[in-house]
Amino acid sequence: MTRNEMECSAPEENVAAFCLLYEIEAALRELIIEELSSLAGSRWYKQRLPGDVLEKYREAKKFEKSVKWSQLVPHHPMYYTDFSHLKIVIQARNNWDDAFSKIFGNKDNLSATLSELEFIRNKVAHNRKLSRADVEVAKTARDKLATAVGLERFRSLSARCTHLLGIDDRLRSVAQEAENAFHCCMRMQPIPQLVSWDDASQEWWFDESYLCSPTEGIEEYFRVLREYSKLARERGSGYRIESWLKSSGISEKYDLAKEELAKTAKD
Repeated sequence: MTRNEMECSAPEENVAAFCLLYEIEAALRELIIEELSSLAGSRWYKQRLPGDVLEKYREAKKFEKSVKWSQLVPHHPMYYTDFSHLKIVIQARNNWDDAFSKIFGNKDNLSATLSELEFIRNKVAHNRKLSRADVEVAKTARDKLATAVGLERFRSLSARCTHLLGIDDRLRSVAQEAENAFHCCMRMQPIPQLVSWDDASQEWWFDESYLCSPTEGIEEYFRVLREYSKLARERGSGYRIESWLKSSGISEKYDLAKEELAKTAKD
């Protein structure tokens, strides 16, 4: 069903405010992701989210994974935090000093703007009718934030939504790569480049708290594969490779990694 085919009985003011709030919230979430990723890498949220916000994300993600009947669209951890948390994350001392002070300038003005929006957002969420004044407040806030961020950048950020379909497929590719590499090791052959692992291990979603499943065994197995790939292979080195294989515990490490990958994809 297209938008034109649907009849909407929502008040005009509520629809207008929702659109403005969507732009603002998407832009702020994506701004946080972009700025803090550049400072602390793809899994910055483990160090840069304040403790209570980090816990909120973990609880929300765990609950989502428990709802088996839903059509799961995995989103970035910032999308599992509340609107009120955006102000907390931006104004956390290290985040503010390192990234956001140069964008927004005055912390008190930003706090006041987001507090006003939170009140209006709650009215929209609970289907309370909005006034034209509410819409104007949201529009003024949108324009103020867009000016601070930069109009073009704000438009680009508000059009994004950091998510990823096909995480299960990515994990299955890693599992297949793990198996292929293990068989190469058992034959004392060089292992192919670990493309799937190299890609997945750097992504924001490859984390125990996000996947709601252990990843330590997977990481340790691929670490050992890196060691194996660096072994010398000149003439007469076969006995050293064989000795390394016996002492590395690679079979046990592969079994654990295989088990974790299977559980993660299944869950």
